[in-house]
Amino acid sequence: MKKLRLGMMTLIMCMLSFVSYGQDRVNREKLSFSETSQCLYSATGWVYNKSLGEWIDYKNVISEDKSFKD
Repeated sequence: MKKLRLGMMTLIMCMLSFVSYGQDRVNREKLSFSETSQCLYSATGWVYNKSLGEWIDYKNVISEDKSFKD
């Protein structure tokens, strides 16, 4: 009985310590732009090719879709 009571008290103390050290969720300030830039007409996208072990450039392609690169 004494061990059960000690175990329960230990469990309660652990639970209280987690609650007391919690951190509030804070959203960052919303982004806003004060002006626009000029149009971008050409760019170079880069991807690391693991099988070749080198960086490969793609003219006018900046995408996360890598299926066309195989």
